[in-house]
Amino acid sequence: MVRDSVLLPIMMTVVENNRLEIERSNHSLKTLYSAAANTLLNAIHADLAGIRKELREHHIKVIEEERVDDAAHYKFYYRGYEHKFALMRFLVRSEISTRLGKYIAQLEKHFSGLIHKK
Repeated sequence: MVRDSVLLPIMMTVVENNRLEIERSNHSLKTLYSAAANTLLNAIHADLAGIRKELREHHIKVIEEERVDDAAHYKFYYRGYEHKFALMRFLVRSEISTRLGKYIAQLEKHFSGLIHKK
């Protein structure tokens, strides 16, 4: 949950930046790509809202401490204990790429099912 609470906002930023880039382009399918990006953002946002709710229910607080070199350092508090962890930039990129692939696969299944119903 803690890791998701850090990674999902970064994923949303990546998708939003790509959506804006698509909208500024002259690509003939930009409406389709933009709509897909919006659907992807909605799915990530829903998961993030669920994670944040779960964190609140368990009284877990996550704080970004600092960014040093190629790592972001975080603290989280749970049951009176303070825990620290760091996420390396290259690992964040890799994990976000993997997770975006899973979200996109879910979208493909959803849209494929809609197309085959007609």
